[in-house]
Amino acid sequence: MPFRFRSGLLLAASLLGFALLPSAAAAAGSTPDPAPIKLIVNEKIVKTDTAPFLENGTAYLPLRLSGELLGCLVSWDSASKTFTLQYPKRTVQMAYDAAAATVNGQSVPLSEPLRIVDSQIYVPLRFLSEAVGSKIWWDAPSRSLHLNGSEEYVKRTIPNDRIWLSRGSGELYLSRDDYSPAVPIGRIEAAFQGSVSLQGDGSFRDGSVITVVDRYGAERSRYDVYSLLLHDGRIAVQTKAGYEGLLDSNSSSASIEEADGSMSPYAVLTDGRTATLYDEKAQPAGTYDMAELAGKEDSYFVHAIGQDYMIVRPMSTGLLTLIDFKDHTVTTLADQLLSGKELEAAHSMPSKADGLAAAADMGNGQLDFFYNNLNGGGHDRLSYYRPSYEKERQSLPKPRAVDELAAECSSETVKTVYMQDADAAYISLNGANPNDKASIATVCGILQKFAAKGVRETVAKVPDDQFFHGMSIEFSQGDGTALYADAGSKLVYGAAGGKDSLVLHDSAAFKDFLALKVLPFIDISPNPVAIGQKVRLKGKNGDTAAAGDLIVYWTSLKAKTTNVNVAIFKGKLVFGAYDAVFSMPAYGTSADGTKVKLEPGKGYFTVKAESGSRPIEVELLPSNS
Repeated sequence: MPFRFRSGLLLAASLLGFALLPSAAAAAGSTPDPAPIKLIVNEKIVKTDTAPFLENGTAYLPLRLSGELLGCLVSWDSASKTFTLQYPKRTVQMAYDAAAATVNGQSVPLSEPLRIVDSQIYVPLRFLSEAVGSKIWWDAPSRSLHLNGSEEYVKRTIPNDRIWLSRGSGELYLSRDDYSPAVPIGRIEAAFQGSVSLQGDGSFRDGSVITVVDRYGAERSRYDVYSLLLHDGRIAVQTKAGYEGLLDSNSSSASIEEADGSMSPYAVLTDGRTATLYDEKAQPAGTYDMAELAGKEDSYFVHAIGQDYMIVRPMSTGLLTLIDFKDHTVTTLADQLLSGKELEAAHSMPSKADGLAAAADMGNGQLDFFYNNLNGGGHDRLSYYRPSYEKERQSLPKPRAVDELAAECSSETVKTVYMQDADAAYISLNGANPNDKASIATVCGILQKFAAKGVRETVAKVPDDQFFHGMSIEFSQGDGTALYADAGSKLVYGAAGGKDSLVLHDSAAFKDFLALKVLPFIDISPNPVAIGQKVRLKGKNGDTAAAGDLIVYWTSLKAKTTNVNVAIFKGKLVFGAYDAVFSMPAYGTSADGTKVKLEPGKGYFTVKAESGSRPIEVELLPSNS
């Protein structure tokens, strides 16, 4: 089984540690070099866990580090002792003990081979640097190895990144996985003027938004922000927004509640004046004129869009603003949530904004915000209650105590149970799903133990700016509660912690709580699967809806392919679960409805349903007949 390295852009010196490996000979016990070798990248000293060594006039660095410094994607196959380097317009392969490497399929002689020292793979750095257009030289008096990276491509400074941007042409390149070449996926319509950076969530499937920021001007205080929506492996839509004096993040996604109560995901793009929602086919689904809605000509950042509101930040003031579509009001949130010196600081430092950021829509008009005190007073989480929902809040049932909830808890009274650890969402439980009755009974048993054995203690307060780690229980009556696991194998009632928290010390309940965390899954058999062969696809995606549509897509990992998100099967979901058996077809259906012949090889299935998709790697074989 090959193990893989995936590397990011040229890393800043502050991100790496330092230790000396003077030479391969020294590693074997001979006399070490008189002084450590300095590694200088783009005129900055880089401290590394394993330093370079020289042998026969050749500088060597570990394979993984070489890829990071050169901005490449590197994979290593331990079985064949071969590494592959991916870079725009470059694919380099080199085998251990080989006399030549291949560059874009052409054989290139090597002056020195790969080396293995202390179980690490070392590569001749000059060969790699020249292959990707970087410069390397050795300064003997200072024992310094200098590496100047190519400025042709911009790459994000995050691990496992697989995307590059050409500064000159605006072409964007993407490698689908560790072994696939970097292929162009579209061109940004831009003439970059300053320092360029890439932002994104690391996912490059349909609906992903990549942000490119061009920072320029005398004081580098002007920003051109390009937002790119990906669909079918290409840039489908792009927008440009211009800002000056203030740079904030724009939200790239929104979940809008529909009339039937379901949540629909959308991508969000903005040009600074308007914000547009795009559906799963990259088609516009709604546009908001922020200047018109806010009543002021300005450039705006988009923080959140809900069913009947949006949260924006005007560039000129830096003050987070709520636009309420329900009562047609515009509210400066700092004026409602802050006071004293905090409010004064928010109004006096527009270049730093106000320290507020949208956190969550809690329902019934309650909007939560993270607050980073501009005066150095730490972090907090603040709630704003929209006046337009006052009547709805007054009609809500009063929260019940733990003993009342425990007494009435059953699969008939529990609507849903959600569990998450930050952004990892587990399979939800639904009171209407017969298959969830036993698990809901376990949840009720934990609540009953809280009512009978819970004690009041002081526990660490849950940070206001972190995602929730725990369980949320919603009752059909409209109320609910939360539980979470804390240090020492104890459970805590509620979601905040702090003084006088209700705590349960019960090892069986703690074990039951952890056992309820089940991630969405997808299984396929057989794998590999041949065209025409029966295949079984089984899984659960976490949906709570009683019924839904199931669509299975196939995507090939070949560099040039028409097999991208090709629909091969349609079925039904029952509470997010599916167990489908079908014959692997020879043809699928593309997004535009045309028939596409499936290409055998490595790829992945994506099961798309109401709550999104999870890929599974598949090898597709030719038909046996």
